[in-house]
Amino acid sequence: IADATARGDILAIAGSDGRPVRLVKSLSPMEVRLVISSAQEDNASDDTGSSSVILGEKNVYIGDLPGLAALGGLGGDSAPPAAVLGMDLLRCATRIVFRAQQNEIYI
Repeated sequence: IADATARGDILAIAGSDGRPVRLVKSLSPMEVRLVISSAQEDNASDDTGSSSVILGEKNVYIGDLPGLAALGGLGGDSAPPAAVLGMDLLRCATRIVFRAQQNEIYI
């Protein structure tokens, strides 16, 4: 595990309880696309009326982040997929608007 961490194949971050959480790097870069259900301006559209913002091809790290449930809105089996976007992806966006009181982010 130490060798994989040194190569960047495993990312260890502190979990909500202080214990390390291991995230595993994808074998190859993947196109990262955020699907937006309602937007006035977009990079691409599909037949459902949703649009998407393409953030480029990046390696992603996959793993279980137990502390994510503490953020709310992720309860039970019906919880939607969740992700943490790093600064490498967020820098690819042409603009970002974060409205903390409304719990909204626009990319």
